[in-house]
Amino acid sequence: MNYDFYNVLLISEDLIKTDSTLNINLESKNLLPAIKRAQDIHLQEVIGTDLFRALQQKIYDGVIEDVDNEAYKYLLDVFICPYLLEIVMYELSIELAADIANAGVIQPSDTHFKQVSSSDRNAIKDQHKYNSDSYKLMLQRYLLNNKSKYPELSTGDCERIGAHLNSAASCPINLGFARGKKIN
Repeated sequence: MNYDFYNVLLISEDLIKTDSTLNINLESKNLLPAIKRAQDIHLQEVIGTDLFRALQQKIYDGVIEDVDNEAYKYLLDVFICPYLLEIVMYELSIELAADIANAGVIQPSDTHFKQVSSSDRNAIKDQHKYNSDSYKLMLQRYLLNNKSKYPELSTGDCERIGAHLNSAASCPINLGFARGKKIN
């Protein structure tokens, strides 16, 4: 079996650079691992491995634009890409604050730039986390209301991800209902 599609990214570097405040000169060696982590860890946990792999396969095969796949293209463009963008920005807001070098963990600096304070850096990180949680909730609600369009949601690890489709909280504790829903 060919597993080349496992390395397919669901969002491009260019899209992240054009739709965010990220510097367009940021090197791929910093951005690509953040994209891979965002989709492999965060997104896959929300939508499940079967749907995640189906999207990767459709992109790899070049059929995501086909009429037969318009539901998948819509899901990708409207819900997944905005969520991934914010998760990548969250990941990078932590990662780019320091470099790991032979001398240990160091803070990069340049004579022409002023470093932001740790409280400002934390505020930026927190804003991206809030935004990603909001997009995650929209993604979950869409999938819950449109399960019939995505047969992958009824196979494999759907039972395991069921709880994730009902809670957008970043907290690992899930009480089994959507955030904001009243307990009877």
